[in-house]
Amino acid sequence: MKKYYWYIYETDDILSLSTPCYIAPRPEFDENEEEIFPEYAIENNMDYSIMPELVADVVINALDQKKDATEKELLKALNYYLDADTFYQVMNRAKSIIVCRILRSHQRTG
Repeated sequence: MKKYYWYIYETDDILSLSTPCYIAPRPEFDENEEEIFPEYAIENNMDYSIMPELVADVVINALDQKKDATEKELLKALNYYLDADTFYQVMNRAKSIIVCRILRSHQRTG
């Protein structure tokens, strides 16, 4: 996994396309292993942080499923991951049903 040397700080646990955020160097931790937030993040009530590796993994996963995913779909995938700790299935239900049927028919004939 690629290691990034920055972090994303933001104001809410549910992101929107207009959520203010702050990019800063990777955080330091105190003796209790608690993250030390940058002064700017503290002053602007940015009490959530997101590892860039996580953002990259979610975006790559979503784009693997749907090459032309919109910003809203990518954001939905990120919020879903932040809430459920698993990847969101971007593919719509109708396409998913068709894919399942194709896979089943190949299993029967193969």
